[in-house]
Amino acid sequence: MTRWVIKCTQCGMERELDVGFDLSGLRYTVYLYCPRCRVNTIHRVMGYYDPYTKQYVKLNQAEVSASNINEFD
Repeated sequence: MTRWVIKCTQCGMERELDVGFDLSGLRYTVYLYCPRCRVNTIHRVMGYYDPYTKQYVKLNQAEVSASNINEFD
């Protein structure tokens, strides 16, 4: 399992998402429920915790950019 750090694009709340697959195949965005906004919103993937080194790896901002991504792509 990989612990990804995600950030809500509406309110900016950061949290961890523990999933067993690579989120890069989803263009580093996921559509999830935000507990602060209380609705489903787009979340941007900010980085992940490497399971082997136990260190946080921040993704390149060029990879994470969601400026031209439609939520229905």
